[in-house]
Amino acid sequence: SKLDTVEFKSTIAPSFEGTVTGSIEYAEDSEILELLTKYFPLNGYYPLYYGQFVTLIGLNTKKLNIIIPKNKNVSGYDNILYGLYFDLETMEKSKYTALDHISIEFLDKINLVPEVVNLNDKLIIEDARRAYNALKQDLTDFGYTKDEVLAMEALLVSAESQYKNLMTQRINKIYGYLIEEINELGPKYQFNKIADFHKILGDLNLIDKEDKKYIDTTNVEKFQEEYQEYFTNLREEVAVITQISTLPTSTVNKVGLVVANVTLGLGGLGSMLFFIFKKRWFI
Repeated sequence: SKLDTVEFKSTIAPSFEGTVTGSIEYAEDSEILELLTKYFPLNGYYPLYYGQFVTLIGLNTKKLNIIIPKNKNVSGYDNILYGLYFDLETMEKSKYTALDHISIEFLDKINLVPEVVNLNDKLIIEDARRAYNALKQDLTDFGYTKDEVLAMEALLVSAESQYKNLMTQRINKIYGYLIEEINELGPKYQFNKIADFHKILGDLNLIDKEDKKYIDTTNVEKFQEEYQEYFTNLREEVAVITQISTLPTSTVNKVGLVVANVTLGLGGLGSMLFFIFKKRWFI
């Protein structure tokens, strides 16, 4: 009953726990009762009654003083329930800096990461990485030693490395034939390998995106670049020949052109061109 000040040490205000009661301890015309019934009902009938500090919420004759951490991003202490218990107009900030919710989330997530990883740990590792990347606070400011922080970082890196190795082993077993075909394709465009190139593209399109990340497609991408470059240069040469064929002096040796569009893999579009010059076919 002598409590007059409460200091909180979290950046997010703790939630009050409401107690369901059938007894009415507020006057029927009480503004507090009307507020609780309107905004905090349970099952649409009984309101929740809060009694964390001194007495039931709103029945305290004098509001309590409140002190919160000095962090910039502090939230929740200005809600309706806090306003009934505490004098928010005289709210103070202490010299204490609290762990923010991002740091707390990382500490929670990193504790779930195992030292020995299996393929089922994918989401645990990814969640820990996201939380680590979002960190803004230096954990050594909150009682953690430098060695402890480095150990958490090392655990995360080790888990990621283990998972990558396990996935690589799995992919090599399942898609070994395709990896071998990609290696045999090579990065250099060759006309006699066009069919192999398109077959590889077709197989890659059937593979799950997550699995595909562990297959080295450098050869396929470089082969396609040269493939497209080849037809780009060819179109330019044919354009020159077309101009020549329109000259009056070349009517005897006029060039006939046939252009067929072919779709290149991975979203590219190129053209295969055939033309006749002096009764000879060129591709």
